[in-house]
Amino acid sequence: VVVRNPDGSQSEAQEVEVRAPEITGFAQGQVFAGSSDVRIDILGRSFRRNARVYAGNARIENKNVRFRSSSRLTVTLSGDLNRLLEKPDQLRFQVVNPNNADGVPSQDKALNVVGPEISGASIQSLPDDSSRVRIVIEGANFRNGSTVEFFKVGMEDAPVLQQKPAAFENNRLIVVVSAKKIER
Repeated sequence: VVVRNPDGSQSEAQEVEVRAPEITGFAQGQVFAGSSDVRIDILGRSFRRNARVYAGNARIENKNVRFRSSSRLTVTLSGDLNRLLEKPDQLRFQVVNPNNADGVPSQDKALNVVGPEISGASIQSLPDDSSRVRIVIEGANFRNGSTVEFFKVGMEDAPVLQQKPAAFENNRLIVVVSAKKIER
């Protein structure tokens, strides 16, 4: 950039940095698989009003993109876009700032879509009831309202028992079941 005065004198040339949008992360560290109508805050730099946002291979409609500032956009995944959250995976986002051509795209940035993960399970007897046992399942990404399914080896396509947890924490579920069912 050079500034030239009416008398012809001019400043020394200086560089002006022109930046593309950049996604640095997400306010949510992860999103649970199977969620619907999810709001995601995209954090970054150089976002402009009316920027287009892509998630996976889908364009998110402008009505579902809210410009908060040059460093934050809020995106709502709803309707048909809920299919992007069906399974655990990485969901890639891209922001495209408007211009007179195709726009200026950011690099893709992935958000983790996570499902439940079991790291261990143990069977404990109940001190006051020998007819039932407590199964403690340790892991991550458990959600309230989850169902625990039990399968026989070799019959992974059809659960033999489904049970709601008696107690729930983010990384631990406790299920109380009949001791005879577990023996079978």
